[in-house]
Amino acid sequence: MTATTSSPATLPTAEPITARAAVQHAFGGPSAIAIEDVTLPAPGPGQVIVRTSAAGINPVDLKTSEGGGIAGMLPAGVLDAGLTLGWDLAGYVVTTGEGVTAFQPGDRVFGLIGFPALGRTFADRVLVAAEDITPIPPHVSDVVAGAIPLVGLTAWQALFDHAGLQAGQTLLLHGGTGGVGHVAIQLAKQAGARVIVTASARNREFLLGLGADEVIDYRTQRFEELVSDVDVVFNTVEGDALDRSWQVLRPGGIIVSILAVPEVPAEAPEGARGQHVFVHASGREMAELATLLAAGTLSPSIQRTGGLDELPALFEDLDGGHVIGKLVVTF
Repeated sequence: MTATTSSPATLPTAEPITARAAVQHAFGGPSAIAIEDVTLPAPGPGQVIVRTSAAGINPVDLKTSEGGGIAGMLPAGVLDAGLTLGWDLAGYVVTTGEGVTAFQPGDRVFGLIGFPALGRTFADRVLVAAEDITPIPPHVSDVVAGAIPLVGLTAWQALFDHAGLQAGQTLLLHGGTGGVGHVAIQLAKQAGARVIVTASARNREFLLGLGADEVIDYRTQRFEELVSDVDVVFNTVEGDALDRSWQVLRPGGIIVSILAVPEVPAEAPEGARGQHVFVHASGREMAELATLLAAGTLSPSIQRTGGLDELPALFEDLDGGHVIGKLVVTF
């Protein structure tokens, strides 16, 4: 996919501006979403306004829209004021606030915005902290950049910050076709690890194409009968895979999970550890992901894109549970 490299022809001033946004005044999933005009203030110190080109959709968006996810962490009255979800962002800098020197109007940028505070990226203009964004590399499209932030940072932080995955080690990944999983395969391979994935047999060729060394069909095979001495288990799925994974760890190994908290059982190997992963914004790690995107080492799979008006339909696709890679809203 070829990047758009030209800057917008006209750029708004630093006055408050109107944005077109996906807004909810009640929880309820796709049916509760309406497209409304909202007002953004001028950027304050350390802030910029970005004109959105693409915003990836993640399971946390759908779950929060329905009243789950991080809904319990949202500020009181957010629905009355109008809830706009979205945390992935790629687009152009429009205006900058006081003290922002790293970016100029027209710069192409991407990032994970504010998480777990509201990012509000399902809008055509977004007010963001400058520390949350990173330049998009030349020749990387806005759609590709917009798909990466949350899943890329989640996979990076799980594999490297928490698990300390190194070259020569073995990773067992549960759930390789989702947004986080399919990125984790690529990151683990570029780090020199051996990657074993549990997934449906129908997705075998897709996963091998991403770099997986072995694919175990979770419907017909028991991974604990086929795998042993694993250094790192990365769990991205519901069910009993996490609990069964203690059997395959080597002594001193670790399970990292983005869902249930991995509690170490009495029968776990000596020195085994468990770590729950909750992603956070990081400009430094976004720069690492940008380098991999530029080199072609990392490439998200985009199953479908759609305009802001199609966001409810895209949410319904995600709710169906058969998305491979990412869905992206485009502007």
